[in-house]
Amino acid sequence: MPLIQTYQTDLKSLRYGQDRPGGGSSNQPYHKVDYRKKFELGTEGLAQTGGSDLILRGGYLTFGVPGYANSRIAADLERIGKWFASAEGLVWIGQQNVLSQLGARIYGGYPIQVRSANSTRLNDGVYTPISTLAAVAGNAIGTHPNKQGTDPTGLSAFGRPEYIKLVRGGVTNTGTFEGITSIANNRLVNLYRTKIADYQGSQSTELYKYKGGPQSGEGLQLNTIINTASNRTPFLGENSTILFRSPIGGFTPLSYRTFSQGDIEALSYNSSNTYFVVGNGTVTTVQDFRKELIVPGTESYISTSPNYKTRNIETRVNLGDPGARGVNRRNYQNGVPQSYRGLDSLNALYLYKSDNVNNTDPRTNDLCKFRIAVIDNDSPNLKTFTHLRSFINSFDDNMSSTWDSFKYLGRGEDFYTYKGFSRSNSIAFTLMAQSIQELSIMYQKLNYIISSLAPDYSEGGFMRGNLVQLTLGGYYYEMPGFIENITITIPNDTTWEIGIPPSEADSTQFAASPTRFTGRNVQELPHRLEISMTFKPIHNFIPQIVKNIDGGQDIKERFLSLANANPNWKDGNLYGEGVNEVFKIRNNNSSGLPQTKIENLQARPSILDPITSLGVQRSSPIAPITPRRRR
Repeated sequence: MPLIQTYQTDLKSLRYGQDRPGGGSSNQPYHKVDYRKKFELGTEGLAQTGGSDLILRGGYLTFGVPGYANSRIAADLERIGKWFASAEGLVWIGQQNVLSQLGARIYGGYPIQVRSANSTRLNDGVYTPISTLAAVAGNAIGTHPNKQGTDPTGLSAFGRPEYIKLVRGGVTNTGTFEGITSIANNRLVNLYRTKIADYQGSQSTELYKYKGGPQSGEGLQLNTIINTASNRTPFLGENSTILFRSPIGGFTPLSYRTFSQGDIEALSYNSSNTYFVVGNGTVTTVQDFRKELIVPGTESYISTSPNYKTRNIETRVNLGDPGARGVNRRNYQNGVPQSYRGLDSLNALYLYKSDNVNNTDPRTNDLCKFRIAVIDNDSPNLKTFTHLRSFINSFDDNMSSTWDSFKYLGRGEDFYTYKGFSRSNSIAFTLMAQSIQELSIMYQKLNYIISSLAPDYSEGGFMRGNLVQLTLGGYYYEMPGFIENITITIPNDTTWEIGIPPSEADSTQFAASPTRFTGRNVQELPHRLEISMTFKPIHNFIPQIVKNIDGGQDIKERFLSLANANPNWKDGNLYGEGVNEVFKIRNNNSSGLPQTKIENLQARPSILDPITSLGVQRSSPIAPITPRRRR
């Protein structure tokens, strides 16, 4: 017997059948082709997919290659059709219908007329091989029918259950022609009526249930139950003293319930202060809760603060409340009728010229004062004030000293000569219009601030720059200087005013474009702007080290104003009375060291005056040190 035996075959005499263990047959392949004709086409014919690629892959739905009896579509239909008739195919069809029953049932929770009309349907629709075979037949031309439903097209009520069919209605889908837009068929209305309006203290948490569905367990006997939250918070348990005013009259003990907005607004105490009454009422403002929480012996847990109703942020700094209840918002162009000066009255405060800031007008109040006053070049005692809402994003105060270095012959280290001092501020803030009345004023104020960077011309035609005074809380109080640059950024997430008027009568028509529809009092502008600005202060004192640290109000070197009014006034000025003695070291020397120690240091000037020992010059150069010669 040879070591190597050669087997040859022409691939034309292979037999099919008996391909199962034990000799059974799978009846595969389901589609057979006479490849003798295929081989006669040569190498090019082997690469063809049923015919020349004309319009469609493999030809235009013809029989393809001459002599090739079946098209690719026919071959696929034959192959998949026979597989569906096999044992594996029949099991697969059954599995698809079991999976359908495990899907969510869109008809669950609806009234009886909706559920009864769809009681025999599987949750995700019945699967039949027709939809798959239709997909195979139409794949070449892009036809993709629904996998589920006895109607693969999905156009009739026998297709896959879909929410849109509930909306459209029809006898088959909802039991009525109105669909779920009808109150009688609406699931939310039905749940409200059965679980809220007619709620009588039942502890049942079940909303509705249906056969199968997610988490229904093995088999189809278990139900999917849609519950409310499993751990609903009880107010006071079963014997709650909180009463719910029932829509049908009277009061019912309330164990579990979510308050509506109307219930919250109507919250009040009864005369005996023993329980809450939830129902119709007139209370719409925020109540001060602290007086109800303070119990003798626990006052330290709640901080003392101004009255919430009269000193809240919206009222105290005239910020306004865009989301306030009870506001008439029907006409956007009119803004908030209750605030004819604009919702944010400080933002809507226009420019004014004065010799000093107007602190008597309540509209100038803010959490942190932020204003820019441009000094009049012709009358420097007058300034044009621009008040800005203090939405401060960042503030940088950059101070630096300049020292020149030099070397002495024979010395390796550097010596320094002081040259000067400089200061610059970078400020970033937000401008935001909260009502339509503010929009134009906000942009006019911004336009004026920008104009201060441009020149001012005297009557003789000479160009002049514009000095300003910046106030930022107590950090700066009317600090003189000039604005070096301004950058405006429009955020991509801001809303825009697009100038649509509320009615034809309020619109502006243009002769060149009679179809244009735009508002009279607004323009297409963003509601929010991000501003960054560089400010160069010019100090109204000699920039030098503080000469008298105990001077109190006599301190002139105020790089930080620490004042909310005129720095020369005692009131509102943190320099006013100086520093309390309790914060100081109690001895007779300014260094805080014992007197004997001071005397010892005076005998060692290189230690007492470390600046000299480091080679730092104070005012004028000292004589160079001559190195010793070696003998």
